[in-house]
Amino acid sequence: MARLLIFSFMGLLMAGSAFAQKPFVAIELDPAPFVLDGYSVSLKVAPPQWKRFTLMGSVFSAHMPDAMMRQSNRDNGWTGVHIMQSAALFVDYYPSATRRGWHTGPNFFWYDRSMFNEVLQLSGGYKSGLYGWRAGYVWQPVRKAPIYLNPWLLAGWESAFSGQAKQPGFQTNGFSWILAVHVGWGMSGLR
Repeated sequence: MARLLIFSFMGLLMAGSAFAQKPFVAIELDPAPFVLDGYSVSLKVAPPQWKRFTLMGSVFSAHMPDAMMRQSNRDNGWTGVHIMQSAALFVDYYPSATRRGWHTGPNFFWYDRSMFNEVLQLSGGYKSGLYGWRAGYVWQPVRKAPIYLNPWLLAGWESAFSGQAKQPGFQTNGFSWILAVHVGWGMSGLR
């Protein structure tokens, strides 16, 4: 899944070279997964005709603190949730044609998680999807510099595709929210 996203965006970038105007291309990093012994890298693109929209694909991984797990799962002995290589796709609308300021749009996360049950001495895992909506704000502190901050809040619904039924006493989150701050670098087309 993650490779498909990467190759799709590479195709968009190569196709972008045929445009008279430069397409918008940016890379964003989320520092939180790096702190959690993982990674998060995003590629955001838009052809020149998309003045107010962007498409962003992300790949990420992280070892989640037990405190971030549902209390009922911790009570049933589950610990050590690891988000293995997972991916997300975002479509954002910007009221401003500069692609700065407020933005909002739908998204889809594909998670691959593993965890361990200390009581049952059992390893488990599951794959799930989170369908959601996010809102954020792109802030470029120095107008001529290509660096920007993108804090955002997402709310969505997570449901398991596979594996959850095999994990006794483990429940996915259902309604979820994510708060993140991405650090971005506009490679081209930043206004």
